[in-house]
Amino acid sequence: MLRLAVIEMVRRGIRVCCPIHDAVLIEAPVEQIDSAVTEARASMDAASALLLNGYKLRNEVDVFRFPERFSDKDGAETWCKVSDILETLQLS
Repeated sequence: MLRLAVIEMVRRGIRVCCPIHDAVLIEAPVEQIDSAVTEARASMDAASALLLNGYKLRNEVDVFRFPERFSDKDGAETWCKVSDILETLQLS
């Protein structure tokens, strides 16, 4: 289902960065993100309706506008390590 949804998103011109488990990371300019999200959700609806005899699975959205970013407490330690490494490399 996710593969079909991604194919439909690409067909609709959505820039798909990657699938993540049961989700999709997309990108768009800040002024276009709302319409990109609408198209992405429509793609998810179309994929589920096609495979589930018309039934559309519920989908949820989290939107992060620059400079915001996704944060997960389980990955906080790794994020800090990677950020420190990157900062060290940039100073060199």
